[in-house]
Amino acid sequence: VLDASTNDTRNFQDDYILKFSRNIAVKKSLARYAASLIHDGDCVFIDAGSTSSCVAEFIDASDITLVTNAMNIFQILAEKKIRTYIPNGYINFGSAAIMSSETGQQLANMNFDLAFLGTSGIDRKAGFTTQNEHDAAIKQSVLSRSAKSFILSEDSKFDVKRFYTFANL
Repeated sequence: VLDASTNDTRNFQDDYILKFSRNIAVKKSLARYAASLIHDGDCVFIDAGSTSSCVAEFIDASDITLVTNAMNIFQILAEKKIRTYIPNGYINFGSAAIMSSETGQQLANMNFDLAFLGTSGIDRKAGFTTQNEHDAAIKQSVLSRSAKSFILSEDSKFDVKRFYTFANL
Protein backbone atom coordinates (compact mmCIF):
# COMPACT_ATOMS: atom_id res chain seq x y z
CA VAL A 1 0.00 0.00 0.00
CA LEU A 2 1.39 3.38 -1.02
CA ASP A 3 0.89 6.64 0.83
CA ALA A 4 0.08 10.19 -0.29
CA SER A 5 3.73 11.22 -0.51
CA THR A 6 4.35 8.55 -3.17
CA ASN A 7 1.22 9.31 -5.19
CA ASP A 8 -1.03 6.50 -3.92
CA THR A 9 -4.20 6.40 -5.99
CA ARG A 10 -6.11 4.01 -3.69
CA ASN A 11 -8.59 6.47 -2.16
CA PHE A 12 -7.56 9.62 -4.00
CA GLN A 13 -10.63 9.92 -6.22
CA ASP A 14 -12.92 9.86 -3.17
CA ASP A 15 -10.65 12.31 -1.29
CA TYR A 16 -10.49 14.61 -4.32
CA ILE A 17 -14.26 14.66 -4.77
CA LEU A 18 -14.84 15.31 -1.08
CA LYS A 19 -12.21 18.05 -0.86
CA PHE A 20 -13.49 19.89 -3.92
CA SER A 21 -17.18 19.56 -2.98
CA ARG A 22 -16.98 20.75 0.66
CA ASN A 23 -17.73 24.37 1.68
CA ILE A 24 -18.19 25.52 -1.93
CA ALA A 25 -19.83 28.88 -1.13
CA VAL A 26 -16.99 29.92 1.20
CA LYS A 27 -14.31 28.76 -1.25
CA LYS A 28 -15.91 30.67 -4.12
CA SER A 29 -16.25 33.79 -1.99
CA LEU A 30 -12.54 33.65 -1.08
CA ALA A 31 -11.64 32.97 -4.71
CA ARG A 32 -13.75 35.86 -6.00
CA TYR A 33 -11.95 38.25 -3.63
CA ALA A 34 -8.54 36.82 -4.57
CA ALA A 35 -9.26 37.23 -8.29
CA SER A 36 -10.20 40.89 -7.69
CA LEU A 37 -6.58 41.47 -6.58
CA ILE A 38 -5.22 40.41 -9.99
CA HIS A 39 -4.55 43.35 -12.31
CA ASP A 40 -3.63 43.66 -15.98
CA GLY A 41 0.02 42.78 -16.55
CA ASP A 42 0.45 40.74 -13.34
CA CYS A 43 2.40 37.51 -13.12
CA VAL A 44 0.38 35.18 -10.88
CA PHE A 45 0.85 31.75 -9.34
CA ILE A 46 -2.22 29.67 -8.49
CA ASP A 47 -1.71 26.58 -6.39
CA ALA A 48 -3.64 23.32 -6.76
CA GLY A 49 -5.62 23.68 -3.52
CA SER A 50 -9.38 23.19 -3.54
CA THR A 51 -9.91 26.87 -2.67
CA SER A 52 -7.05 28.45 -4.62
CA SER A 53 -7.97 26.67 -7.84
CA CYS A 54 -11.39 28.33 -7.74
CA VAL A 55 -9.64 31.69 -8.41
CA ALA A 56 -9.33 31.00 -12.16
CA GLU A 57 -13.06 31.13 -12.75
CA PHE A 58 -13.26 34.72 -11.41
CA ILE A 59 -10.25 36.29 -13.16
CA ASP A 60 -11.26 39.37 -15.17
CA ALA A 61 -7.79 40.88 -15.69
CA SER A 62 -6.27 40.64 -19.12
CA ASP A 63 -2.73 40.29 -20.38
CA ILE A 64 -1.62 38.37 -17.30
CA THR A 65 0.89 35.57 -17.06
CA LEU A 66 -0.28 32.71 -14.92
CA VAL A 67 1.73 29.79 -13.58
CA THR A 68 -0.10 26.88 -12.03
CA ASN A 69 0.36 23.29 -11.01
CA ALA A 70 -3.45 22.89 -10.71
CA MET A 71 -4.59 20.46 -13.39
CA ASN A 72 -8.28 21.11 -12.82
CA ILE A 73 -8.17 24.72 -14.09
CA PHE A 74 -6.51 24.24 -17.50
CA GLN A 75 -9.81 24.39 -19.41
CA ILE A 76 -10.93 27.60 -17.67
CA LEU A 77 -7.60 29.28 -18.41
CA ALA A 78 -7.74 28.18 -22.05
CA GLU A 79 -11.28 29.53 -22.48
CA LYS A 80 -10.20 32.88 -21.01
CA LYS A 81 -7.09 32.87 -23.25
CA ILE A 82 -4.83 33.44 -20.25
CA ARG A 83 -1.12 32.93 -20.98
CA THR A 84 -0.36 29.92 -18.78
CA TYR A 85 2.83 28.12 -17.80
CA ILE A 86 2.79 24.68 -16.24
CA PRO A 87 5.79 23.39 -14.28
CA ASN A 88 7.04 19.88 -14.90
CA GLY A 89 6.40 16.94 -12.59
CA TYR A 90 4.11 13.99 -12.04
CA ILE A 91 0.36 14.10 -11.42
CA ASN A 92 -0.65 13.71 -7.78
CA PHE A 93 -4.20 12.41 -8.15
CA GLY A 94 -5.20 13.26 -4.57
CA SER A 95 -4.71 16.97 -5.14
CA ALA A 96 -5.00 17.26 -8.93
CA ALA A 97 -1.54 18.81 -8.76
CA ILE A 98 1.60 18.54 -10.83
CA MET A 99 4.58 18.07 -8.52
CA SER A 100 8.01 16.52 -8.16
CA SER A 101 11.33 17.35 -6.58
CA GLU A 102 12.19 19.39 -9.70
CA THR A 103 8.93 21.39 -9.70
CA GLY A 104 9.94 23.53 -6.71
CA GLN A 105 13.37 24.15 -8.24
CA GLN A 106 11.80 25.26 -11.51
CA LEU A 107 9.44 27.67 -9.71
CA ALA A 108 12.35 29.07 -7.67
CA ASN A 109 13.55 30.78 -10.87
CA MET A 110 10.27 32.61 -11.55
CA ASN A 111 9.03 35.91 -10.13
CA PHE A 112 5.42 36.51 -9.16
CA ASP A 113 3.43 39.65 -8.37
CA LEU A 114 0.79 37.54 -6.59
CA ALA A 115 0.57 33.98 -5.35
CA PHE A 116 -2.52 32.14 -4.15
CA LEU A 117 -1.78 28.99 -2.20
CA GLY A 118 -3.82 26.37 -0.45
CA THR A 119 -2.98 24.56 2.77
CA SER A 120 -3.88 21.23 4.32
CA GLY A 121 -3.64 22.53 7.86
CA ILE A 122 -3.22 25.67 9.94
CA ASP A 123 -1.73 25.16 13.39
CA ARG A 124 -0.62 27.79 15.94
CA LYS A 125 2.79 26.17 16.45
CA ALA A 126 3.38 24.32 13.18
CA GLY A 127 2.06 27.10 10.92
CA PHE A 128 0.78 26.32 7.43
CA THR A 129 1.20 22.64 6.69
CA THR A 130 0.79 20.00 3.99
CA GLN A 131 1.11 16.24 3.89
CA ASN A 132 3.47 16.02 0.89
CA GLU A 133 7.14 17.04 0.83
CA HIS A 134 7.02 18.03 -2.86
CA ASP A 135 3.96 20.21 -2.21
CA ALA A 136 5.80 21.90 0.69
CA ALA A 137 8.85 22.59 -1.50
CA ILE A 138 6.67 24.06 -4.26
CA LYS A 139 4.87 26.36 -1.83
CA GLN A 140 8.17 27.46 -0.24
CA SER A 141 9.67 28.26 -3.65
CA VAL A 142 6.65 30.30 -4.69
CA LEU A 143 6.47 32.18 -1.37
CA SER A 144 10.14 33.15 -1.65
CA ARG A 145 9.59 34.60 -5.15
CA SER A 146 6.26 36.44 -4.68
CA ALA A 147 5.76 40.13 -3.99
CA LYS A 148 2.42 39.33 -2.30
CA SER A 149 1.25 35.89 -1.18
CA PHE A 150 -2.10 34.72 0.08
CA ILE A 151 -3.07 31.46 1.75
CA LEU A 152 -6.67 30.71 0.79
CA SER A 153 -8.41 28.43 3.24
CA GLU A 154 -11.76 27.90 4.82
CA ASP A 155 -12.11 27.07 8.50
CA SER A 156 -11.99 23.26 8.22
CA LYS A 157 -8.18 23.57 8.06
CA PHE A 158 -7.89 25.49 11.37
CA ASP A 159 -6.29 23.56 14.23
CA VAL A 160 -5.11 20.88 11.79
CA LYS A 161 -1.43 19.95 11.59
CA ARG A 162 0.06 17.95 8.73
CA PHE A 163 3.58 16.54 8.53
CA TYR A 164 5.36 19.28 6.51
CA THR A 165 5.40 22.97 7.41
CA PHE A 166 5.81 25.28 4.42
CA ALA A 167 5.33 28.65 6.17
CA ASN A 168 4.97 30.15 9.61
CA LEU A 169 1.79 31.97 10.59
